[in-house]
Amino acid sequence: MAQLLAMFSQIEAVRQQAEQDSGYTDIQEKITLIRHYASRCRIPLHFDGYPETWVRHNQIASLMQWIEEGKAGNYLCSGYGSRIFTRHSENADAGRQYAQMLQVHQDITGEGGKLDLDGLIVMVQDRRLDFSTPA
Repeated sequence: MAQLLAMFSQIEAVRQQAEQDSGYTDIQEKITLIRHYASRCRIPLHFDGYPETWVRHNQIASLMQWIEEGKAGNYLCSGYGSRIFTRHSENADAGRQYAQMLQVHQDITGEGGKLDLDGLIVMVQDRRLDFSTPA
């Protein structure tokens, strides 16, 4: 799960950097291409949680995100009241899709590698990530 959340963090970082650099025509074209493929193939570009029936996975993911946000050292859980909220995906196939995305991500970046804008394009164009039709 840590690798999965790290993958989505890398995707978000790449997208944010691209948005900052979007004044360049080639970057705008790449952003448009990523959005097109992600939309057409129904590739999630951010973590929405696991299906609702995967309760433990959602709890662990929420806890890991809470820690990552730096809230774990806060005695009162500031910003969360006294609870950590879990979320879940309405997509019953999200677990399988996330696993496939992680495999493609690792194939592109290698062991512990970083994702860049061109790598994200390769990722969304990978045929293994076409989630537009049921498995």
